[in-house]
Amino acid sequence: MKKIVLSLFVLLYAFTFASAQEIQSGNFTFNSKSAGFNLNGGSGERFFTFDIKFEEEFGDIPKVIVGVTEIDADKNTNLRYKLEPISITSEGFTLKVKTWADTKIFLLGGFWLAHEID
Repeated sequence: MKKIVLSLFVLLYAFTFASAQEIQSGNFTFNSKSAGFNLNGGSGERFFTFDIKFEEEFGDIPKVIVGVTEIDADKNTNLRYKLEPISITSEGFTLKVKTWADTKIFLLGGFWLAHEID
């Protein structure tokens, strides 16, 4: 009997923890044809932003992770970039890509992952 009660408790705990997690993810690709894209010319600090909406609203503000999976840049300059999620809400966030100096980025692609764990 104790084993059954313990097993039920473990299953109930696992189900409660698993149901308290919410995860959403997506991909992005930006290039010179994307509206407002300016990372492929000029010099000095430049940035490009893009708003991302979650498919379903989170109950609270999630943590967001972003990463790069593809990049096309000028081979004659150093590659400098910073990718960060900003203005995070339960409905979405803004992805900010920054470069500086003489770096020229022609295409940038990657992924985002938003998660909420109670």
